[in-house]
Amino acid sequence: MILIIILLYYFVQRTRDYISSTAADYEKYMYGMWVGGESFCNDADITNMMLFVGERKKGKRTAYLIIGPDVYNDIVTIKCPRENKKFKATLEFVDTTPMPTELTIDLDIILGQMRLYSGDTLYGVLYKNHEVTNETPEV
Repeated sequence: MILIIILLYYFVQRTRDYISSTAADYEKYMYGMWVGGESFCNDADITNMMLFVGERKKGKRTAYLIIGPDVYNDIVTIKCPRENKKFKATLEFVDTTPMPTELTIDLDIILGQMRLYSGDTLYGVLYKNHEVTNETPEV
């Protein structure tokens, strides 16, 4: 009986550690340069989509969004709870609003993919550009 309690305690602790480390991994992974997938850009009739996401500070991330040609090119603030694989976010745009301000962001670390959507409408499929991210000083 004592062995079962010890094993149960061990598995609970391991699960708690795994969940904490996973959230931290997603939070770190979101930082950096993201580039629109070619297929998504073609389907959306845009030439490119780039998003540079800064460090998380007080529940917000400052980002820079470019959608070409001449759709959007400005700062956007991303407000969100702690990042995980899938989370709701509020976007604050400076002037024009190229997409809804309430979005779901779905991060896939294995594919290196970020999907931005609201309901059934997809607003972005971006892929992490590790080379640019690794050369950029943290801001």
